[in-house]
Amino acid sequence: MACRKASEASFVLSDVRERMREKKNGVLRAAKLNASLASKIKTKIINNSSVIKVSLKHNNKALAMALNAEKANAQQLAKEKVILQMELEQCHFQNASLRNKLCFLNNVFKELENLVESVKMARLSEVPTSPLFPSDRQKNSMTEDSWADDIADDHLLSTAAMPLRVPISKPRNLRQQSGSSTAMQKSSLGLQTCAPDKPLETLSVSEDALPPQKWEEPA
Repeated sequence: MACRKASEASFVLSDVRERMREKKNGVLRAAKLNASLASKIKTKIINNSSVIKVSLKHNNKALAMALNAEKANAQQLAKEKVILQMELEQCHFQNASLRNKLCFLNNVFKELENLVESVKMARLSEVPTSPLFPSDRQKNSMTEDSWADDIADDHLLSTAAMPLRVPISKPRNLRQQSGSSTAMQKSSLGLQTCAPDKPLETLSVSEDALPPQKWEEPA
């Protein structure tokens, strides 16, 4: 009986010892697994960070190159702007010079026109007036003379058209009657010669139409 108890006790102790060993081994295994997992995670993080760093480096390089290209473009645009400003100033200067030349040419043209007019006037004043080509003054005097002649002719025609009152007295004898008739004919002929263009109407005056006059006997 004692042997059995001793064997059972030893068996129990051995079981306990094994269990304790298993527990210790399980803890160690868990610690090892955790350490391996941590190391794996660290390596992954390091690898990932390295990849990120590499990518960041590439991005930074690309950005730096783009920035340099933009700076070069900005410098080129600034140079072109300066060149265009200089060309614009030159164009303004050329425009001002052309305006001055245009004003000068206009003044010269006006002076030439005035000179040509003065030369024409001088030539007209120097040319002698011939009888075949009368001057303006002679033309004006001729027109005034013709106008005066026309007025005189119209006045004569108006007086010729008016009836003339000729004082006629009974002649003492036939000689006085014949003399008065010849005087009336002469006056009518003279009026006809004054206006040959218009026919004159001759008035026949009879003795009965005349007012009666007193006879004066000779003393």
